[in-house]
Amino acid sequence: MHVISFFFFLEYNKDMKTNVIGKIYPSYFVYYNAKQKKERIKSRPVLIIADPIGKKDTEYTVLPLSTLSRNEFHNDEYDVALDAAKLTKAELDADCYIRTHKRTTIYASNIDFKKCIVDLKREYPGIYRDVLKKMTAFDQFITKTARRRP
Repeated sequence: MHVISFFFFLEYNKDMKTNVIGKIYPSYFVYYNAKQKKERIKSRPVLIIADPIGKKDTEYTVLPLSTLSRNEFHNDEYDVALDAAKLTKAELDADCYIRTHKRTTIYASNIDFKKCIVDLKREYPGIYRDVLKKMTAFDQFITKTARRRP
């Protein structure tokens, strides 16, 4: 655990008055750049789906958002499309997808809680339900696959 992340989390949560589950925030995200052959960091919006677990944990469980400029990476079964023009209450720069099959955790210090892009759960409950439905379908697929006999 990063000491700085932990202290940031404690300081932030002292003043936190609202639940962050179902909200989309900008974050710093680590990814592998194949051309440069090294890890890089970029800003990426994330949908928070779970609070940190346990008293010492500082990582939120999130679903990343992606513009998916290459159509072959789009997954009809598990990606949830967000149309920037239709989501008038969201501060989205472009159409994108919530990647329900790309769940990850991210340190609280890497999430910009001061800049909520949208409270998807409250402002667009139908889309949020679709996210949960596709996330559950993916979980069931993973469980079924894991139980298969060799």
